[in-house]
Amino acid sequence: MFHNNSDVRIEAYRGEDPAREIYAGRVLRIAGGGRAFVELLRPRLVELFEVSNQNDLEFAHEVHDPARLYQLTTRAQAWLREDEGFLRAARRLLAAFDTGAQDLRFDGPRLRVVPHDGFRVPAAAPAYYVHRDTWFANPVGQWNWWIPVFDTPAGRGFRIYPECFDRSVPNNSGEFDLNEWNRAGGFQSGKAGDSAADAARQVHPRPNPEWAGENLEGAGRGLAIEGRAGDCVLFSAQHLHGTIPNASGRTRFSVELRSVRPGDSGTPRETDNRSRGSTFTTMRPLRDRDSLQAE
Repeated sequence: MFHNNSDVRIEAYRGEDPAREIYAGRVLRIAGGGRAFVELLRPRLVELFEVSNQNDLEFAHEVHDPARLYQLTTRAQAWLREDEGFLRAARRLLAAFDTGAQDLRFDGPRLRVVPHDGFRVPAAAPAYYVHRDTWFANPVGQWNWWIPVFDTPAGRGFRIYPECFDRSVPNNSGEFDLNEWNRAGGFQSGKAGDSAADAARQVHPRPNPEWAGENLEGAGRGLAIEGRAGDCVLFSAQHLHGTIPNASGRTRFSVELRSVRPGDSGTPRETDNRSRGSTFTTMRPLRDRDSLQAE
């Protein structure tokens, strides 16, 4: 069950085309929509994170020191991004719940790992910046799909600020250039030699400090996102959101997908994005010759 402290709530997906609701700023939940994907993923994560069993994954921060956990995370991210079996699983998931155009394109799957007390590591600070994905050159018509690998209560998830959906937020997105970002390693690059310090040197757009303040003054009340293992939460890339500092005693694992339907009308109005480039150019088609043959 979801709980939040905002007038905006997470609404259950009821089988309709979700585009209109997402583009209007609503947040949708598909109960168990990613369960098959998660059940396929967990055994492989046990191997990649060098723990004894699936239950130990949430305590990986007790098994490995922060530097080793970062190394294992970047390795797992790189593997998941390119594994053909999981790419097919991601395609099946998207196809099952999207009722729109056949030319849908997607990015991912991406693995996110948020360790217990990870926010206390100075080099990891950018991972907790509140932001819009559009500030990172993501399309304004993009849908974000968030899938928790284990049950994730509100204190271990992330927060959306619905009141900022259609109003401008002062920010430094004008400093973000996608080509420069990719040259510095890109999103979850997982390249050999990467470190949290290297990642911290990249430009991570965020609200201007004088607007945000210590408690995000001006952002309005937040919608805390939580979910059971294998749920899917869908929301617009235009939403202002950020990871909640995790002090729960468990490491949070989640998978993220991004999808765009070219030619859709009614997409959100871009209010404050000045980033350069577009991630759409590297998104995969949902259905291509290879994926159809593999099915």
